[in-house]
Amino acid sequence: MRSNVLRHNLLTALLLGPATAWLVVFLVLPFVAIAVFSVGERAPEGGYQAAFTLAQYANLPARAAAFWNTMVLAPAGALACLLVAYPVAYYLALRAPERWRLILLALVVIPFWTSLLMRTYAWMYILGGRGIPALLADVGFEDVRLINTPGAVLLGIVYGYLPLMI
Repeated sequence: MRSNVLRHNLLTALLLGPATAWLVVFLVLPFVAIAVFSVGERAPEGGYQAAFTLAQYANLPARAAAFWNTMVLAPAGALACLLVAYPVAYYLALRAPERWRLILLALVVIPFWTSLLMRTYAWMYILGGRGIPALLADVGFEDVRLINTPGAVLLGIVYGYLPLMI
C-alpha cells in the first residue's frame, strides 16, 4: 500500500515538475527581477545600480495618464476585435462556400508570415507624415495627425490581434 502511495506521489511530482519549473522561470523570476529593479537606482552610466530607493514610486502620478490610456484602449481593442472577428469567423465557419474557405482562411493567416515589427513599421509609415496625412494635405486638409493618437493605437491593436480572434 505504501509503495503505491510513493509511486503515485513520484508520478505526480514528475508530471508537475516541468510545469512548475516553467512557471518559476518565466513568471516568478521575471516578477522578482522587476520588483528588485523597481526599488533600485539608475547608474550614472546607465543600467542598474543596487540600492534601495522608492523614487520610482514617487513618480507614479506622472505615469497615471499612460496607465489610464492602457485601461481604456485594451478593452476597447478587445471589443473592436470581437465586433469585427465574430462575423468574419461565423461566415468562414458556416456560410462561406466550401471551395473558398481555405482561401479565405489563408487571407486571415497570411499576415503572420510577416514579422509584427515590419507590420508595425508599415502602419507607422501609413499613418505618419508621408502616408495618409500627406494625401489629405494634397487634397486640402492641413495638419492632419494620425500617428501617436488613440485611434492609431486602437487600429494597431485590432490589426495585430484580429487574426488571433478569428
